[in-house]
Amino acid sequence: MTFNDQTIDKSIHKWTGEFSDTLLETTFQNYMHRTRLVHLQYMASIAAAVFFLLIIPEYFRLGQEPVFTWLAAARTILALIILCCVFGIRYFPKYADEFAFSAQFIIPIGLTLFDFLKGGEVVFFGNMVLTVLVLYLFVPNRMVYSASACTLATIMTAVSLALTHHNPAPVLVQMYIMLIVANIFGYAATLRFNVIRRREYASYMTEREGREQLRAEVERRMATEDGLRLALSDADRTSRQKSGALDDLSHELRTPLNAIIGYSETIKKEVFGPLNNDQYKEYVSVIHESGNHLLELITKMLDHSKAESGTVTLTETTVDIEELVNGVLPMVGSLAREAGIEIKATSRSAVPLIRADEQKIRQILLNLLSNALKFTPAGGVVELIVDVPENQTVMLAVRDTGVGIPKEDIEKVFQPFEQSMAHGLRGESGTGLGLSLSARLAELHGGYITVESTVNEGSLFTLILPKERNLGARPDETEDIAQ
Repeated sequence: MTFNDQTIDKSIHKWTGEFSDTLLETTFQNYMHRTRLVHLQYMASIAAAVFFLLIIPEYFRLGQEPVFTWLAAARTILALIILCCVFGIRYFPKYADEFAFSAQFIIPIGLTLFDFLKGGEVVFFGNMVLTVLVLYLFVPNRMVYSASACTLATIMTAVSLALTHHNPAPVLVQMYIMLIVANIFGYAATLRFNVIRRREYASYMTEREGREQLRAEVERRMATEDGLRLALSDADRTSRQKSGALDDLSHELRTPLNAIIGYSETIKKEVFGPLNNDQYKEYVSVIHESGNHLLELITKMLDHSKAESGTVTLTETTVDIEELVNGVLPMVGSLAREAGIEIKATSRSAVPLIRADEQKIRQILLNLLSNALKFTPAGGVVELIVDVPENQTVMLAVRDTGVGIPKEDIEKVFQPFEQSMAHGLRGESGTGLGLSLSARLAELHGGYITVESTVNEGSLFTLILPKERNLGARPDETEDIAQ
């Protein structure tokens, strides 16, 4: 059970200082049993020793009088009963409250008996007041038992004072008031002590429950982490196996494909003689184009698989953005000319040097440019823009005036095998892996790719590299890198 200040106050009875819930109070008593037993053993030993030791001065005072025999017998019996009660608590914990009450009950009876046998002693009243306080404060028991024992002691004291002692009425009234005050003080102190102990117990149980919950949560998370670690290990092993299988498959497919592409290109160029039949020329062109497309598909799938499995590593060097851009544009220039599209590159700031894997950055730009050309109509413009904004990141953007991408498809363009259009404007087919691979390569550099697009107006894909990769501007700045 979890406690707070409000629930603790509600769970404690205001007149006894004990838990109102019987089961909870029993749990508390069981928790305190060991401490309570040790306490009672000490108190019982002290009480029994006092009763025995008082026989000695009484012997010297009473000598051979018959009353001494009665006193010695009564003290011995009383001490033995007290010790038996303690042993009962030890071996019969279920009845601990009753045994403790028996000890509380017998003590005032014994003291009253001793006073009666002695004919009324002056110290009797003081002994009984002290007994009331001791029974409340130093004999741990349920409030109902302690209050009952002390009430009995008060009644017996009042009766003994009235019958055995010959005190004036005002003195008796004062004594009775002092007994009542002693009871009130003992009750109030015991009530407060009960509340404090149960508050401490509630706090302890709440803290222990919190520790157990924390331990259970830690164990659960450790088990989850172990499961995740095992799953990650299995996934890593599977990924390596897949990469190895793809490498083998790539090798097995590329060898015959290269032969097909090479021989078909030789036939297409009529190296060993003319092809007199135009149908053969068409077939050879189809074979050559299909072979190139299949080789591109295999290469992209292999690259994407390596990027997803984390086996791609960066070979970082100092990359000159101007040289990189001027090298990339001619690679797609022929495609742009055939499609009737203007392609150019401009810079909006000083052209920087960066620390990156040149081959991977080139691959990203080629994918973005090829994708832009595929969906830009004749007469359109594809622009490669270099910019270094105030935050010193490096931005390489590809803007086109193509068909654009619908809003609902923008989030899908970086997913593998997802395309907003199945084919380009000129019937070009694609794998749907170029943008996904580009995004993974950007992440390997600590960067990312953003996209802005409006249907029938065009798109803007921007590769953003972190400022840590910016090595500063080139000595010579240029506004128009290439045309």
